[in-house]
This record gives sequence, structure tokens and C-alpha cells, in this order.
Amino acid sequence: MSMLLRRPLLGLYRRTAGRQMLAYFDELRRTEWLSRDELLALQQTKRQQLIQYAYQYVPYYRRTFDALGFHPEDLRREPSAFQRLPIVTKDDMRQHYSEFITTHPTVRITLTPRATSGSTGEPFSFWEDQRSRESFTATFFWYLTWSGCQLGEPSALLWGQTDGPKKALSVRLRRRFTDYLFNVPITIPASVLSDEAMALLVRRIKRFTPRVLLSYASTLLVFAQFVRRQQLEVRFGAAHTSGEILYPDQRRYIEETFGCKVFNRYGTLDNRGIACECERHTGMHLNVASCCVEIMRNAVPVEDEEPGEILLTNLTNYGFPFIRYRVKDVAQWLNQPCECGRRSPRLAAIQGRVGDLFRTTTGRTVWSAGFDFEFFKLKGVKQYQVVQKALDLVVVRLVRNVDFPDAQIQIVEKKLKDMMGSETRIEFEFPDHIPIATSGKYRYSYSELTES
Repeated sequence: MSMLLRRPLLGLYRRTAGRQMLAYFDELRRTEWLSRDELLALQQTKRQQLIQYAYQYVPYYRRTFDALGFHPEDLRREPSAFQRLPIVTKDDMRQHYSEFITTHPTVRITLTPRATSGSTGEPFSFWEDQRSRESFTATFFWYLTWSGCQLGEPSALLWGQTDGPKKALSVRLRRRFTDYLFNVPITIPASVLSDEAMALLVRRIKRFTPRVLLSYASTLLVFAQFVRRQQLEVRFGAAHTSGEILYPDQRRYIEETFGCKVFNRYGTLDNRGIACECERHTGMHLNVASCCVEIMRNAVPVEDEEPGEILLTNLTNYGFPFIRYRVKDVAQWLNQPCECGRRSPRLAAIQGRVGDLFRTTTGRTVWSAGFDFEFFKLKGVKQYQVVQKALDLVVVRLVRNVDFPDAQIQIVEKKLKDMMGSETRIEFEFPDHIPIATSGKYRYSYSELTES
């Protein structure tokens, strides 16, 4: 059923349940080609509204703003006053959890509990209001249109976990109805990537012929490897990846397997739909109507294209506001205009998590993402994982095929010592399998010293 036929159903759903997703989607389409000044003015207005609301209805922000001598009207007179506001961390939200929840009764009744997977540390719980949920759904489908998939065309989702019995029946029914309305006939949990699950996915793809497939980069790579191994013919109009770093070799392999372009997105569960690649595939355009991104280095905003740490303000979630929230991701700006004609600010590819930083005995820091280019070149490696256990100890886990040359072990050890220092001990483990996290994500490399 096309979106033309589905819109009356959606209109009925909106009138009976107060859903505004389609209105948000139409707003995003209207703002897509605004000038840079118009986009930033829109973002500033939304930021002002959020700060005003948080001061009035969210105890944590009222208390901290007052302690700073800050009032929302200061921001109206001087937009740069925003940078006076304190940086918020997960620890702040855990310690003052109840103070971050809105006291506004109309918004409170729309709140839904959510939690991050804890794949990079302790799981984190928060609340999301109806405005934020529907804004994200609109953003999800808006990004699909950038790859030529129109609203209502079939798409497939290989993502996260399935809605188990612990999920409220109303939540499961609402998700199924939304999937029907927007033609998402295939939703497979990425946390279970057995050959049987992937064979089922192929059968469903053949049946429903989705226009686009969205998944984590590592999960999509595993599915592409399965398709090649089984010598299957699976094609899409486009693939979208999110939730992880997308490496060049992964992109190339996926594109060659499915005969389509990969569109990389950036988002987190607590601040979703942040940015996406356009058809030019040169950086990711920010969704300025839904979020505000700062890139900081040594507590100072980065104006050039040097890397820094992301602070993010979610402009849609009034139920549990994230204002100048430390995401623990590292990125950099792309300051040149994009040839596509969109004038929204752009991020270069996300460089990694703060937890992806390896520290050496001499005080240097090394981005573990740099290791991946070396491991992708190895022959006979089904899976790998690199974990820093101590300043002078790195553990390498390799799942090998029968054609793995043992001489590669010395090559890997030398490469890692070149990066980390000759005093670093490299230990190897050879498991039969490295499990994917319950989130559906797979961590290629991380440091246990920088997880907090």
C-alpha cells in the first residue's frame, strides 16, 4: 500500500491518539533547503524554547541555572550565553535522576522509559516524551528520502533487540501498527545473527522487496558476508548504517554486495537522529531542527576542522531534557558548503568514543580505530577484537579460518607495538566466536582504562 493510501489511516491515528509524526515530517521537508542563517535562526528559537521550559519545569536546571545567576532571558539577549551553562554527564543524571524529569503534568503523562544498552559501560535509564518519539520517527523516514526512498515505500530494519515479553503490550502493538503504517515489513533483531536468522531475513527480503535496509555497520557487514558466502543475490536501492563507526572497507564491501550506496547516519539512543549523509557522501548534515551540537577541545568550542568532543542538546525531549550533554563521542566539523545544496552544518565521520582512546606508558593517546585498517587487511580472520587491559597490556582476540597464516601473528604484534610502543605486551587469544553485545552492536576495539 502506497503512502497516498496510508495517509488517511495515519490521519485517523493522529486524530484519535494525538500523534504528530506526519506534521514533524512535513516540517523537516520544508526546512531542508533553507539558508544557513534561516536554519540557525530556527535552531536558536527552538533552543530558547527548551531552555525556558527547562527553567520552569525541570528542577535540576532551575537549581543549576539559579546557582550560575543565569536566566533564560539572558540567552535571548546574548545567544553565546548558552556556553555558560554547565556540561551535563550521565553521572549527573544518575545522581539527580528525579530532578531531570519534567514536572509539567501534560508532558509527564506521555513519558516512556528508555535505557541504553550499556555496551560501553553501565546501562543508563531516562525518559522520553511523545514529542521526542514522534520527532525521531519523522527524522528516521526523512533521512530515507535522501537515498531516494519515499515515505511509504517498503524498508527493512536489522536493529537492536526484538520487543520481548517485558515490553508493555500497548508498546508492542503501537510499534507493529507504526511499522504497518510506514511500510516496515521486516524488523529483525540484530542481537541474534545466526545463519538461520539471516536465512530468514533473506526469505523475507525476497518476499517484501524492501527499497532500503538499515542496520549497524558491523551487523550489516556480517549479513553481507553471509550473502556472499551463500552465493545469494540480494539487492537494495540503498543501505543506511548507524550506531557505530563505518569504516571505508566496510562501506566498500557492503556496497559491492548489495549493489547500492551506503548512507551513514549518526545518532544515539538518548539523542537520536542527529545527522546523516546526503547523496554526495561527504560528511553528515546536522538535523538542526532537533538538536544542537557543540564540538569542544580543552573546554573551548572548536571553530576549525580539528577533532573535539561532542556536547549535544536534544531540542525535542522536554520530558527529560539533555542540555549540553557529554556524549563521549569525538568528531570534527566540515566547514565547506556541501555540493548537494543543503546548508545545514556538517560533521565529518565520527572518529570514535572516548573509550576508544588507548593510553600508552609514555602518556600518549592512540585512537584504536586506527587498528581496524590493519585488521581488515588480514587474511583468514572471521572476527577480531582488540582490548587494552593495562597501560602496557593489549589483548588481541582472533577468530581464525583454516586459511589463516600463522605468520600474521608476528605482523599484528609488530604493528601494535609500532603504534603503542615497544614496551607494550601483546597477548593473543583464539576463541571460536566473539559474541555481539545484547544491543546488537559489535565492538572491534576498546580500552578498559577509559570506559568511565
